[in-house]
Amino acid sequence: MPTTEQLENRLAEDNITHRTFGISRSAYGGVISYQLEKHGFDGALRIIKQQVQALQTTH
Repeated sequence: MPTTEQLENRLAEDNITHRTFGISRSAYGGVISYQLEKHGFDGALRIIKQQVQALQTTH
């Protein structure tokens, strides 16, 4: 089972970090953990990338 750290590292490859969302590292870890548990690795990756895209279009 993929870990939160593995997902965080994969997102970092696309320059997505806690700073992307403007939240603390611990809050970001909670988001990743929740998405990973709810959607699995691929689903969480897709959803977080969609959230980043939504943030970029609104700012």
